[in-house]
Order: sequence, then C-alpha cells, then structure tokens
Amino acid sequence: MIERVIEQRPMSVVRRRLMAIVLTGLVVVAVPAVLVAWRNPWRYVHLMPIGRSSVVAAVLFAASVLLGIAAWLVLRPALARAVAVVATVLALMAACSGVEFLGPSLYGVEPDRDAEVAALSPGGSFEVVLLHYPEFMSGFDVLRIRSLAGLGSREARISRASPRHSGGA
Repeated sequence: MIERVIEQRPMSVVRRRLMAIVLTGLVVVAVPAVLVAWRNPWRYVHLMPIGRSSVVAAVLFAASVLLGIAAWLVLRPALARAVAVVATVLALMAACSGVEFLGPSLYGVEPDRDAEVAALSPGGSFEVVLLHYPEFMSGFDVLRIRSLAGLGSREARISRASPRHSGGA
C-alpha cells in the first residue's frame, strides 16, 4: 500500500487577507443591524426577535471573537496573539455582562414567549397581541395593537395615561 504524504502549505497572504476582510465585513454588518433591531425606534414587529438582549449579547460575543480571528490572520504572530487575547477577554466580558450592559426592557424584563394573538380587527389590518412579562413568583400581561402590513408591520408604543381632571365649579 502506497501512502501519500500531503504537503501542508501555509495559507497564502492573499487568502488570509480575504478571510480577514470577510470576517470583518460580517462584524461591520451584523453589529449595527442587531443594535438597530435592539433599539427599534420604529417598533417594527419583524425586528423584535433579533433585538432581544440574548441575541444582541451573542452577536457582540461573536463579533469580538471574529475580529480576534481576523487580526490573527493578518497580523504578525506576536501582535496577533496579543490582539486575539484582548478580543477573547472582551468577548468573555460581553458574554458575562451583556444583559447588564444592554439594560432591561421597558418593564424590567423581556417577554418570556412570543406574543399571542388575542383579537383581530374586522378588516384584518390590525390585531391585539398579548405579551406575558415574568416576575419573581408572578408576572403580568400587556396588550398591544399591531398592524398587519407585511414587512411594515408595527406595534403600538406604550401610552402613558395622564390623570383625568374632573371639571366642576
């Protein structure tokens, strides 16, 4: 039986740079996209699952790891090791304190499950959804109105009720 010895060549500089560009490009696209989904000032329904704190923390963790790998691919060995160690430490810090860094949602926690449709308008263009927010040993429900406009579907903001003043004289 003849054994073939496969010669392992070091990765070419062009390949390394191309892989580093692709990894950096992923980070440049993913991090702003997830942060916009997390803020979601327009209240688009399709951005809400992407904007959850756990997803944002995971993307921040992955971004620092990907940047560390990209640096390792491009930089010289000693500098690459230092950058990779710093990126790994940042990734661990982002993973450990991601929820605290991102802050809680409006009610202090995020809904524990997807929204349940409670009612639908006669025309079919709006729905009322039920969101359950867990708390220690209890929880509370919030009803919100959503439009059903495909990708443009939006959810109503929380309205702050002002106290009514009774007139009289």
